[in-house]
Amino acid sequence: MPVLFQPLYHPQPVPWDNGIGQNGCDAPTSPTSAAEHPSADAEILRQARQEGYEAGYRDGFLAGQQEGYRHGIAAASKQFQQEREEWHRHIQHLTAALGDALRSELASLMARTEELLTELALEIARKVVEVEITSNPEVVRHAVSQALQELRGGTVTVRVNPDDFVLLEQHINLLDLSAEGVTVRLVPDESVERGGVVAESEQGAVDLQPTTKFALLRTEVL
Repeated sequence: MPVLFQPLYHPQPVPWDNGIGQNGCDAPTSPTSAAEHPSADAEILRQARQEGYEAGYRDGFLAGQQEGYRHGIAAASKQFQQEREEWHRHIQHLTAALGDALRSELASLMARTEELLTELALEIARKVVEVEITSNPEVVRHAVSQALQELRGGTVTVRVNPDDFVLLEQHINLLDLSAEGVTVRLVPDESVERGGVVAESEQGAVDLQPTTKFALLRTEVL
């Protein structure tokens, strides 16, 4: 029987993938692996530079932001102070103007009050005179005497209210009609107020009615 001889099988060593040799030591570095290190170092350096740039940017941004805040607050504070001073001056001006207006209004009110009080006093006096002239013949007699003193000489026409004319006729002896060179004509006239006299002569005319007297008095006191 023929015998076949086969060569013995000798296993071949398989290369290690983890870089460790058969004896447990690091496998030698291949040229390709060694070539990759410069690129990795450059990447690390680039990242470090980028991180440093970003950190510097952040620090600079924060510092600039804080500085901007300070400038903004200072500018706003200055503007606020200026506006506050402006408003203060405006309020002082308004207060002064208001004070002048109040003083002027008070002076006007006092003047008006004084005028009203004077008018009231004149009105009271007029009412008293009205009562007096209706009951006292001395009022009209005094008016006639005053008119004759102002108009001396010639013929004097004395006009009185008809009611006063009756009173004067009753007391004609009390009238001083004896002035030298004067002729007196006593005439009743309804247009003449009670207690008043309107006298006329060649020298002129006088109006001694109560209304006329009070008008002159008002002009003097107001």
